[in-house]
Order: sequence, then structure tokens, then C-alpha cells
Amino acid sequence: MFLKLKAVIHKILRLIFNFKMKLCYSKNSINFLGIPFDIDFKLKGISNNVIIKSHVLGGAFEIYGNNNKILIEEGNFRNLKVRIYGDNHSLHIGKNKKIIDTTFFFNDNNTSIEILEGSYIGGALFVTAGLNNSISVGSNALFSHNIELWASDTHSIIDCKSQERLNLDAPIVLGDNIWLGSGVKVLKGVRILNNNIVGIGSIVSKSILENNVLSVGIPNTIVKRNIDWREERI
Repeated sequence: MFLKLKAVIHKILRLIFNFKMKLCYSKNSINFLGIPFDIDFKLKGISNNVIIKSHVLGGAFEIYGNNNKILIEEGNFRNLKVRIYGDNHSLHIGKNKKIIDTTFFFNDNNTSIEILEGSYIGGALFVTAGLNNSISVGSNALFSHNIELWASDTHSIIDCKSQERLNLDAPIVLGDNIWLGSGVKVLKGVRILNNNIVGIGSIVSKSILENNVLSVGIPNTIVKRNIDWREERI
């Protein structure tokens, strides 16, 4: 009886929230299939498409632009923040174990962030900016807390002679089964292959183009090869 009542209440809350979104943002498509608990939602623009298939407990969505797309599959979300400034950005999060205390930041136009299925993220910041820039994370990622991925420095460093920008934006690509320890920072242009571990506090400023390695340090350096990892302690 209690479960049936709970399901009815959830359905009513979802209908009220989606009706409010349709009323306030009629030129956009906003659809929460789960229950948005304590969500701050702000939108200014047209032709934005938001589909959330999961309950989200706390957080904020800010969209200032046009034709942006958010698709969040089933999972466990808490304190999720999405901040989009510009047009034609895309966020896709596949079915996951848990994503908490995580912020996704988009600036400029035509950038994307994608996280495939099976991920656990205990607290992270994803930053992408520029034109046609991206961050992609493969399946079964394990991120500790205070993780940062910067596909852009967000400001320009200029050569005094040529007046050209030196710090161009560049995509970040992480493969499958990547474990990032607490406080790891991944910088623009980095690619990390499959089944790799990056140790606590490391700054990854160069690509890791081998599978099954452990790297640590500032900057990161491979210290052990031919390793694998499991989420459970055995």
C-alpha cells in the first residue's frame, strides 16, 4: 500500500514539474521522466531539448542559448549541476551506478560531453569551451572526488609578438575502465587508453597511450605496466 502511494505521489510531482516547464519554456522541450527533487532550473533560449530519465536529488540546470541537448539515462544522481552558455552543446550521460557532486560546464558553441554506461563519479568538474570541442569518457569509469577535466583553459594566453593565442582548446578522450584517484586533474588534449589507473593528486598533461598502466605524479608518469583493477576488494 505504501509503495503504491509513493508511486502515485512521484507521478503527481513529475506531472506538476513537467507542466511547469512546458508553461514557462514553451519554445523548448523539457521532460523529466524521473522525479526532480530540489532542482533549480533556469532557461533562456529556444529549441533546447532536455530529457532526464532518472530521479535527480538536488542540483541546478542553467541553459542560456539555443538548440542545446541534454540526455541523462537511468542512474543515481545527487547534487548534479549543468551550466550551458551558448548554442548547440550536447550532454549525454549513459546508465550509471552513481554520479554525485558533479558539475558540467559548457561555453561558446558546438561542444559536447559524453559519459558511457556503468560509471561511478564521486565528485567532478567537467569543463569544455571553444568550437567543436569535447570530453568523452568510456564505460565503467571510476572517479573518486575532486576530479577535474579541463578541455579548455577558458581564457587566452597570447604571444606578445604575433598576438596569436597559444593555449588552444583540445578534446579529452578517456577509454573504458579508467580509475582516477582523488584530486586528479586531466588537462586539454589528453587521451587515456583502456584499463588505466591515475594515482591520487596527479596532473595528467600528456596522453597515456598504453593500456593497463598505473601513472602518478605532476606531471603524470607511468610507474607500472601490465596491471588491471577491480572495484571490489578481493
